Amino acid sequence: MLGIGPVLAAMLIAEMLEFGRIISGDAAAMTGLASIPHDSGAIGGGRRAVRHVLF
Repeated sequence: MLGIGPVLAAMLIAEMLEFGRIISGDAAAMTGLASIPHDSGAIGGGRRAVRHVLF
Protein backbone atom coordinates (compact mmCIF):
# COMPACT_ATOMS: atom_id res chain seq x y z
CA MET A 1 0.00 0.00 0.00
CA LEU A 2 1.50 3.27 -1.08
CA GLY A 3 1.77 6.07 1.47
CA ILE A 4 1.51 4.07 4.69
CA GLY A 5 4.04 2.15 6.71
CA PRO A 6 4.51 -1.60 6.80
CA VAL A 7 3.00 -1.95 10.29
CA LEU A 8 -0.21 -0.15 9.33
CA ALA A 9 -0.44 -2.05 6.04
CA ALA A 10 -0.13 -5.37 7.88
CA MET A 11 -2.72 -4.29 10.46
CA LEU A 12 -5.23 -3.27 7.79
CA ILE A 13 -4.80 -6.56 5.96
CA ALA A 14 -5.10 -8.61 9.15
CA GLU A 15 -7.96 -6.74 10.83
CA MET A 16 -10.08 -5.59 7.89
CA LEU A 17 -10.69 -8.58 5.66
CA GLU A 18 -13.58 -6.80 3.93
CA PHE A 19 -11.38 -3.83 3.00
CA GLY A 20 -11.58 -4.40 -0.76
CA ARG A 21 -15.37 -4.78 -0.79
CA ILE A 22 -16.51 -1.63 1.07
CA ILE A 23 -16.85 2.03 0.13
CA SER A 24 -14.52 4.70 1.50
CA GLY A 25 -17.02 6.08 4.03
CA ASP A 26 -17.49 2.63 5.54
CA ALA A 27 -13.73 2.08 5.61
CA ALA A 28 -13.23 5.38 7.44
CA ALA A 29 -15.87 4.44 10.00
CA MET A 30 -14.40 0.97 10.52
CA THR A 31 -10.90 2.33 11.14
CA GLY A 32 -12.08 5.07 13.49
CA LEU A 33 -11.23 7.95 11.15
CA ALA A 34 -14.92 8.92 10.95
CA SER A 35 -15.23 8.82 14.70
CA ILE A 36 -18.45 8.91 16.66
CA PRO A 37 -18.60 11.61 19.37
CA HIS A 38 -20.27 10.70 22.66
CA ASP A 39 -22.03 13.01 25.12
CA SER A 40 -19.15 12.60 27.55
CA GLY A 41 -16.74 14.15 25.05
CA ALA A 42 -15.01 10.85 24.33
CA ILE A 43 -14.59 9.70 20.76
CA GLY A 44 -15.31 6.12 19.79
CA GLY A 45 -16.03 3.96 16.82
CA GLY A 46 -13.95 1.81 14.58
CA ARG A 47 -11.82 -1.15 15.36
CA ARG A 48 -9.71 -0.48 18.41
CA ALA A 49 -6.53 -2.24 17.23
CA VAL A 50 -6.51 -0.41 13.89
CA ARG A 51 -7.30 2.94 15.54
CA HIS A 52 -4.36 2.53 17.95
CA VAL A 53 -1.93 1.87 15.08
CA LEU A 54 -3.25 4.88 13.18
CA PHE A 55 -2.94 7.27 16.08
